Formats: sequence, C-alpha cells, structure tokens
Amino acid sequence: MIEIGDTVHLEYIEENQLKIAKSKAVSIENGELLIAYPVDVHTGRTVILHHDTEVTVEFVGKDEVPYRFSSRMKGKVKDKLQMIRLEVPPREKMKRIQRRQYVRTDAVLDVLVEPADEKDKFHTLSYNISAGGIALILVGDYSFQHGDTLRLFISLQEEEKTHQNKG
Repeated sequence: MIEIGDTVHLEYIEENQLKIAKSKAVSIENGELLIAYPVDVHTGRTVILHHDTEVTVEFVGKDEVPYRFSSRMKGKVKDKLQMIRLEVPPREKMKRIQRRQYVRTDAVLDVLVEPADEKDKFHTLSYNISAGGIALILVGDYSFQHGDTLRLFISLQEEEKTHQNKG
C-alpha cells in the first residue's frame, strides 16, 4: 500500500494546535514505517516528534487514492539518514479518503499563458496539477476571474509532444 519514496503528511497536536508536516517513506519493515525527519509545511523547519507522539499519517497509494491511518512515534533511527519509526496498522485499518474529486500532484512545469484576447502572453510555472485543473504561480499584475478563458502551453519534461487544452 505505502511504498518507499512516497510522500507522507503527518498531522499531530503540539501546544494544543494542529500541526502538519511532510516527509518521505524510507523503509517499511517489521510493521514499522521509517520516514525521514519531517518538515513543517508552513515554516519549512524540521519537526522533532517525541516518543509516543500520536500522529495521523496520510499518503497517496499506487491507485492514486489518498489514505489515512493513525500511528504513534516509536523512536528514532540513526543511519546514513536520520529517520523516525512509526507504527503501521494492518491494511484494513487504513482509511481511504477523498478530499476532492481529483488528486492533485505537485508539478513544477513551464507554462506559456495566452489570455483569450491574445494579448499579454506570459511565461510562468505551475504549482500543482490534477485531472480537474492546474494551479499556476502568478507574479506581477496578472489576475484572472472565474470563467476567463486561457490557452495554456505546458512544457512536459521527458516528452517531445505539445498538448493544447482549452478550458
């Protein structure tokens, strides 16, 4: 279900506040998930979890569906990479979750944006993408309203094809 290299999100309570951190699955062995030290998604700082801290773990499975399970920090492992050991429940205890219709995937891609009026073309980067749309990083004076028509030219790495979609 969860695989080495998968991104995992951790939710935990610290000082009566819900905190969210991000990490990667490094190893799965003996009913334990070893993850790299997590990083707070808001501050970018390394998170120090204490022994027996309860966490909720979320990840996206091979089937591109998000899953969630409750776990507990069991300890730390010092190897070439410092890791945290988390309990992994049996598969049937992992809950399939659906926060949105389409799973969003982080994707930094070069994008040429052409508004419908065909003026002021500009280059930018995507932030993430899903079957339902794309999030773009807009800098400067660019802004759009719901319903505006844009033509996007997305440069796909490792591909030599150009795809055009109107939306």
